[in-house]
Amino acid sequence: MRNNGFDVESLVLSTRDNGLPTDLFPVLNDFNYVIAKLNLGDKVFLLDGSDPYLSFGMLPERCLNGKGRVFADKKPSYWYDLKPTEKYRRVTVLDLTLGPTGIFTGTIQNHYYGYRALEKRKRISSFNNQEEYLEELKKDLNEIVINKYEVSGTGDFNSPVTEKLEVEIEGFDNLNNDNFLLNPFFSGKIERNPFRSNERLFPVDFGAPVETTIVLNLTYPSSIELESAPDKVALTLPNSGGKFLFDVTTLENKLTINYLFSINKTVFNSTEYHYLKELYDRVIQTQQTDLLFKKKK
Repeated sequence: MRNNGFDVESLVLSTRDNGLPTDLFPVLNDFNYVIAKLNLGDKVFLLDGSDPYLSFGMLPERCLNGKGRVFADKKPSYWYDLKPTEKYRRVTVLDLTLGPTGIFTGTIQNHYYGYRALEKRKRISSFNNQEEYLEELKKDLNEIVINKYEVSGTGDFNSPVTEKLEVEIEGFDNLNNDNFLLNPFFSGKIERNPFRSNERLFPVDFGAPVETTIVLNLTYPSSIELESAPDKVALTLPNSGGKFLFDVTTLENKLTINYLFSINKTVFNSTEYHYLKELYDRVIQTQQTDLLFKKKK
């Protein structure tokens, strides 16, 4: 890059599995990785050439570890913060209709951004063809039948990866029953809290921010109505560290669920741990609560 006239410096760092470097008196043995720090006007891009699926200026997660040490030709070395430029972000939109036979039909669209898109590109490319990938996807989705599948953005690293599925989902055996229970989280549920200890002595480091958005638009027969739904939730962590929003709205025989879960900070210290644990507990509690439908009289 220097031979082509770019202002670039070497940045050495310690990967996440190698531990944090000593901040006060850095020693060479603390570091095990090298990237390039590219200076373009007033902008800085951190570049790694080891992963062909990375977009420009995006570091592998293993490199997101505190600070790195920059070595310049004509000035002393200095620390530089290794901050993520992307999130682990996914947006899922479900448009489903409950038919008279108790089967849901419609579409599921998943949009993957940042590190979620990086993971999805790698996973898709690990299969020999799309048919093999679909077989694995069907296992992940359990009882969801995929009738048609489309994907875009796998080759354009500046765009999200978008999957569109036309699906059928087994719902209820008999719509003539008086009551129906439905869990609206058809996939992607958090099965258990990753933070189970009552106390934590060390910081929690997510590497990059996390954001999951789910929108469910459900149309159901006019012969039934929504009796009860999970309570509205609006929780935020201190210092804008994250939030969880959940709401159900209805209009005639249609309902819409809006769900947002985000972790905005990458590092939480031990005093913030219990807030983080409590947030995950509330998310799991909401995901385990069913919608109750009843037959109109």
